[in-house]
Amino acid sequence: MPLKGSHKEYTLDYINPIDPHLIRVDRAFGNFLWLIKENGRPVKASKKRIMPVRELVDKISVDKEHFQGFEGDSREILGRWLAYDFADIVQTRSSGESILAGLLPLHLDVVKLRHPTYARDYGTSRYLYSILQSFEPSYLPDERKPITITLKNFFGVNVQEKDSRSEIDIETLFLVRLLANFTADPSSPKVDAYYAPLCKGEAAIFMDDLRRILVYKNDIPRREIIRYLLILTSFHLALSSLKTIRVVNGIVDAGDKCKNCRPNPARQDMTHDCGYDLDIFVDLTEQKDLCYELARQKVKKHYAELSRYIKHHIRLKKLDEFAQKRLEDGQWTKSVIGLLELESHPKVDSFFEARIDDLIEPEEEEEINSDLDKIRKLGMTPVDTYVEMLYSLTHKRLIPPYRRMLDSFCGKNLDTGFLRSGKGRTGRRYYLGSELLETLVQVAVVHQDKYGQLKTSGVTIKDFVVWIKNRYGLLIDEYGEPIENAEMAQALNKNYNALKDRLRQLGFYADLSDASNSQRIQPRYKVG
Repeated sequence: MPLKGSHKEYTLDYINPIDPHLIRVDRAFGNFLWLIKENGRPVKASKKRIMPVRELVDKISVDKEHFQGFEGDSREILGRWLAYDFADIVQTRSSGESILAGLLPLHLDVVKLRHPTYARDYGTSRYLYSILQSFEPSYLPDERKPITITLKNFFGVNVQEKDSRSEIDIETLFLVRLLANFTADPSSPKVDAYYAPLCKGEAAIFMDDLRRILVYKNDIPRREIIRYLLILTSFHLALSSLKTIRVVNGIVDAGDKCKNCRPNPARQDMTHDCGYDLDIFVDLTEQKDLCYELARQKVKKHYAELSRYIKHHIRLKKLDEFAQKRLEDGQWTKSVIGLLELESHPKVDSFFEARIDDLIEPEEEEEINSDLDKIRKLGMTPVDTYVEMLYSLTHKRLIPPYRRMLDSFCGKNLDTGFLRSGKGRTGRRYYLGSELLETLVQVAVVHQDKYGQLKTSGVTIKDFVVWIKNRYGLLIDEYGEPIENAEMAQALNKNYNALKDRLRQLGFYADLSDASNSQRIQPRYKVG
C-alpha cells in the first residue's frame, strides 16, 4: 500500500536532517566547503548541463595561457590524471560515457564543477555545517571562529595562485587555474535553517579532532591532510548516526533526558557524564574466532536499535506535523522532549483520528487493509495507532536505505572504516581499518598544554585504548558487558595484542619492554 500526501513525510531536520541513502562522503564534504565559503548559503537548484570528461580535457587543452603541452597522446594522459587524482566520475546508463559528477574536495571552489543531480548528499553537508555552527560561538564573527577560518585558509584563502606568501604545490596550482575558468551557480540569498545536532558532545569531539589534525598542516603534504579530514568526517558521521539512534530511543522509551553535556577538550574523557556512550567492539584479530563473533553481535545489537529508532522517528515527525498545523509558534519546543510533551495536548487525539481515517480509507475498488484494521482494533491511543500503522507499512522500506547510509559512513570493507561484511551470510562485524587506526593515532598524540596550545607527544598503548573508548566508544580489550568466562577474557587480551601488532606494522610502536608504561606510541611528526 503506497503512502500518499502527508503520510509519507519522514525527514525531521532538527532531529536528523540526513535522508537515509548511500552517501558519498567526499561529495558531501565538497558541498560542506561551499557552505563554509558562503557562510551557510547553499547553491541554488539549477539545471546544469552534464559535462563529459573528454569535454573538460578539451577545455584544458585549448587554454594555452595556463596549460601547455596537452596535445596528441598527452591528452589521454591528462584524462587519466583527471579521473584518478581530481575528478569524481560516473558512467551514464545510456551510453556508458564517463561524465563529471564533480571534483574531489580539494578546494572551496570545487562546487563550480559539481553536477547537482550526481553530487547530491541528501542533507549531509547541511548537517556538517550545523555541527560547525553549534561548536563555535554564534556571537563571534567568521574571522574570529578558529575552525571556520582555519578551514577557509586551508581550502581556499591561502592557496590562491596570486598569493606570493603561499607555497602552492603543482596539483593545487593546476586546480586553481582550472577552476578560474568556471563560475559557480549562484548561492541562495537566504541562509538555511541550521539546528544544533542532537548530541552536542559528539559534535564537539568531531570539531576538536579536525582542529588536532590540522595542526600537521605545515608538516604533512596537503593531500594527506585532506585524506585524514575525509576519514575523520566519515567516521564521525557514523558515530553521530549511531549516537542519534541511541539518544532518541533512550528518550522515547524511558524518558531519559539528554544531559546536554558540556564537553571539555582539556579532559581525556570529553563527555564523561554521557548516558548514551557507544559500545563498538572492533575485531583486530582478523580470524573467525570469538572476537569475530563478538564484533558481529555488536552490529546485530545496533541494528536492533535502528528498527526501534525508525518507529520513534515516525512518532516525532508526526507530532511535529501536528504542531505545525494546529499550534502557534512558541507553543511548543523543537526537541525530542518538546514533541513528546504534545501527546497530552487536548487537540492531539482528534488530529490523529482524522489521520487514521484518511490512511485506512480504501481507494476505489479496494478493500480495507486487513493489517491496518487489526492495528486499529488493538485499543491503543490515536497517536500509537497511527504510528504503528505507518511503521507496519514503511519499516521494510526504510531499513535498507539506513543500512546503506551506515555502510557508507562506517566505510564498509574499506581500510578507512570500521565495518566489514563477508561473502554469503556471514553478516557484518566491526573491525578497525589500518588507515582509520593511523588517523586516530595521529589525533591521539596531539595534546593541549596548559596554555591551550596543541603539540605532539607520545602516549602509552594502554592509555590509547582507554582514550578511544572514552572518546569514541571503540572497545578493544573490553566488551561493554560483563565478561562471561575465561575464554572471553582470553579473546579480549588477544584482541589487545593484535592492536599492538597493527601499531607496530604502521610504524608507531616498537617493542622495547614488556612493561606497559614503556609500550608507547610515538608521533611521526614533532609539533610544538
